[in-house]
Amino acid sequence: MRIHRSALAPLAAALILSACAEDTTGPGVGSGTTLEATVDGQRLELNINTDPSTTYYDGSLHQAYFSGTLVGSPSRTILLGFRYDLDNGSFPQTVTGDAVNIVYTEIPAGGTALNYDCPATSSTCRITLTGSSGEIVSGTFSATLTEQNDPSKTVSITAGEFSVTLPRR
Repeated sequence: MRIHRSALAPLAAALILSACAEDTTGPGVGSGTTLEATVDGQRLELNINTDPSTTYYDGSLHQAYFSGTLVGSPSRTILLGFRYDLDNGSFPQTVTGDAVNIVYTEIPAGGTALNYDCPATSSTCRITLTGSSGEIVSGTFSATLTEQNDPSKTVSITAGEFSVTLPRR
């Protein structure tokens, strides 16, 4: 079969246009298995908790929760939560204030857990959602957290990144 040159131009134009079509999910949602952050200058790669009772997206409440843990001495956990309509929202989208929940827990060997969270109505805690495939959500986050029992103690989280699979409720 021979294709005439004049038939190739419309085909090439269609391929170029389809390659440039808008991605409604945002730029790359990733693997669904990443949670990393720099905590007080130390880069951490955490293992994502996959328990559906604590890692999920509730579509009726537009609410998501997930966490990751780094086992060691000390043991460290970061919990992230946000309210945003992943099905109808646009990306990127930054959420702050009472639409964000970030908690950092550190447990030294043989010690007592230190729990740091966002101060009430704080703008120092933010999550930027960069994309969603409907199941996998990706984004970045940062926070300045205060220790729950001693507000003079703080933790700074910078360069946080995630790509997590969120089972639906």
